[in-house]
Amino acid sequence: GLTTEQQEKVIDMIRKHDPGKDAVFTAHQYRDGDDNVKQNYELAAKFYSKAIALGSAEGMYNLALLHQRGLGVKKDMRMAIQLLEQAASQTPIMSDKFPVPNVGVAE
Repeated sequence: GLTTEQQEKVIDMIRKHDPGKDAVFTAHQYRDGDDNVKQNYELAAKFYSKAIALGSAEGMYNLALLHQRGLGVKKDMRMAIQLLEQAASQTPIMSDKFPVPNVGVAE
């Protein structure tokens, strides 16, 4: 496996080259909270929405979970299902700038 330092370098490289992944990583920080960021579901939802605008299936999936649970957004099962279906229909692609496949999501 990778050391914590190596993991951080990989994440930094991805953030610099893939705005969609950058938005997802930022949303995760707000969703989960960490040493540098206070948990804030509303900001997480905003960053997942930004990722969605950039075509991120992971953003779609995670925003669906927030809608399903009513965290930072209105609880809305129809929206959750719509986002999950949209995420599932995404074609796995390689980023033009950074060779990371859009392999979907798993829970």
